[in-house]
Amino acid sequence: MKLKIIILLVVLVLLVVSNGYGAVLRGKIVLANSGGKPVVNAQLSAFGANPGVSTSAGLFQLDFPGKNPGDVVMVVFQKQGFEVINKKDLERVVLRQSPDEVLEIVMCPEGEWQKNALAYFGIAAKAINEEFDKRLKKIETEIIGGKEAEIRRLTEERDAALAQAKRMSEEFAQVNLDEASDLYKEAFGYFTKGDIDKASVVLNKEKLDRAFKIVEKEKKKAELRVKAALEAGKQLAKDYVLGARLLKVKFRFVEAEGYYDKALEADPENLDNYQEFIAFLLNQNNFQKAEEVCDKALSIKMDDGAKAILLNNLGILYKNTARLKEAEKAYLEALKIRRQLAATNPSSYLPDMARTLNNLGILYSDTTRFTEAEKAHAEAREIYRQLVAAKPSAYLSFMAATLNNLGSLYHSTMRLKEAEKAYADALWRFIVNWRQPIPPRIYQLWPPPSTTWGIYIRIRRALRKRRKRMSKRWRFIVNWRQPISPRIYPMWPTPSITWAY
Repeated sequence: MKLKIIILLVVLVLLVVSNGYGAVLRGKIVLANSGGKPVVNAQLSAFGANPGVSTSAGLFQLDFPGKNPGDVVMVVFQKQGFEVINKKDLERVVLRQSPDEVLEIVMCPEGEWQKNALAYFGIAAKAINEEFDKRLKKIETEIIGGKEAEIRRLTEERDAALAQAKRMSEEFAQVNLDEASDLYKEAFGYFTKGDIDKASVVLNKEKLDRAFKIVEKEKKKAELRVKAALEAGKQLAKDYVLGARLLKVKFRFVEAEGYYDKALEADPENLDNYQEFIAFLLNQNNFQKAEEVCDKALSIKMDDGAKAILLNNLGILYKNTARLKEAEKAYLEALKIRRQLAATNPSSYLPDMARTLNNLGILYSDTTRFTEAEKAHAEAREIYRQLVAAKPSAYLSFMAATLNNLGSLYHSTMRLKEAEKAYADALWRFIVNWRQPIPPRIYQLWPPPSTTWGIYIRIRRALRKRRKRMSKRWRFIVNWRQPISPRIYPMWPTPSITWAY
């Protein structure tokens, strides 16, 4: 019984670990106003991560195997005799995209935060009451009529200032002066001595405005440098991609892969480079690396059309590695996006939607879910009928391949009459378009030569060899825009003969 419980717990842990791609939270714990002194042996805990302890340098790392970058987590930091003062930073901890981004935690001895806040409030309250007494005396000596209204207004202003001073003192207590500017430290030093006037002089508007102009100038220079660096990175990525293409011509595929890796590092936002690299890896049967690149591409900002392309490729990758449930999920998500896009812009996105439907139909056929497969292929067929009516030269071959898929499906389910009709219709569609080359992209979308697509290619080869000798049967084909004549079906070869013809 105990063994079963242990096995069950192990399985649950593995499920949690496998749910997501994993994320890491790195950071540092320092002591407030100490010159950056680290806090050692602080206890760290978070749901979904193993507990940890800060090192002698105050560093920590929490691994979240069930989370992804961008997820929000709750982290607890504890050390006996100490407390966290930058609690606002812990209200919403976002797992970082880059491992170089660190979370800084500031701690102080327990009770010191409240003690400092109270002291700061006392300083502010004293300055407020002194200002109140000064103005009250002026009202009493200079104003003859309406003193009560003025005194009441002044009292309300004092009460509002005291309420603001309470919040201000709490904010002051949370400031780590180690990270403050020299100007801030100087003004804050005068404040702690109760000399508000000198603190205000240090922070006078003219001085701050001059500093602001300097900062803006430096910011613009930095922006220009960053822009120039980004442009240089984009150009360097193009150079790497060109180098990879040339290496592929020489069959130096390992070196080409390294060039693609560098291209992504140089320009990490270029989706075209991701797509080309993924296609290269799929052709090399390097499915593990292709999946890694797909996941990395999905983490960057992109429009829905680009995301659908990546999801469709991810579905192909999962199918090739026999991860059929994940392939279905990727295809369905791509289909959902493309269906939404096609609703607003059909001319641009209907072809993509039909391709995903065909991929999904093939997946369902491979898993003997023939009803769902037929539904997907039938919807793709209707889409291609619309597209062929508008632009036959571009979509006839895709239409024929979809009909071929349907014929194969019907044949697998022993619906031979429907299979014969679909195969014959596919052959008809191809005959009227035999002068057009097969689109290169189609090889990436349909099954290998041992299945439906191989039949399709053999039809093309047979037609090339024997097109001059096919006279009597071809005379029926007088207008490809009209549906195939019923007279053709009785004299058309049966499926077992057609492909040897």
